[in-house]
Amino acid sequence: MPSTDFPVIPQIEKKDPYIINIKDLQKAISQVIFAVSTNESRPEINGIFMSFHSENGKLTLVATDSYRLAEKKIEIAGSSKKQEFIVPVKTLQELLRILTVLKDEPEAVENINVYTSENQVLFSIDNGVEIISRTAEGQYPDYKQIIPGENKTKCTLDTAQLLKTIKTTSLFSKTGIFDINLEFLPEKKSLVISSTNNQLGESVAEIEVDFHGDKNQSVINYRYLLDGLNNLDSEKVSLELIDGNVPLVIKPAEDTSYLYIVMPIKQ
Repeated sequence: MPSTDFPVIPQIEKKDPYIINIKDLQKAISQVIFAVSTNESRPEINGIFMSFHSENGKLTLVATDSYRLAEKKIEIAGSSKKQEFIVPVKTLQELLRILTVLKDEPEAVENINVYTSENQVLFSIDNGVEIISRTAEGQYPDYKQIIPGENKTKCTLDTAQLLKTIKTTSLFSKTGIFDINLEFLPEKKSLVISSTNNQLGESVAEIEVDFHGDKNQSVINYRYLLDGLNNLDSEKVSLELIDGNVPLVIKPAEDTSYLYIVMPIKQ
């Protein structure tokens, strides 16, 4: 291929960067990228929404497929510009691969610089690696309005135990629906997880929890629930619910920087 036919490499002026710790960014991307939509008819959610607010030193990353949503906040330094844009998922999958390798190197560089222009973003690492990408077109949904601001029921329990119980119970969920029932019982201070399949039978398991609030119930897609729990990176998980018609909120018990919500299955 003649070099003259090769696409021109875009140029972004390298000034006023956002400075982010490589390990923090790698972890943040991995904690949200699984929730990105694969539906190409909605290109605005085919990427990760990145909101830079250097005034309070935070970068917020958000991903959703309209059935579940993941949000992660990390500390940043550098530029004081307030900017928001959507980065295509393929760009961040490639960046994630690079950052995963870098963070494990014994003499790895510590930070990554992020430069922006009108419709492009440049991720620049001190070892010479750079990724330039167009930002995605479209307006990202106002996701904050679907995150419940309160709860009527809250329980805290061991993440590993919850994962194990869901995997066991899910064997009896309905094919194609992947439903499990979560029943919050204040009198027993327990969470009952159950599923019923007319061909296979029924599974019911009860877990003791640290319980606050009222009796409640919700039916959830167990695959979405497992995705969130596997990316929680916390020994204890907090489940919060208003009722069975609104999203279930999943958080690390001791960490306010990560949030995952799952829409219920309507009965």
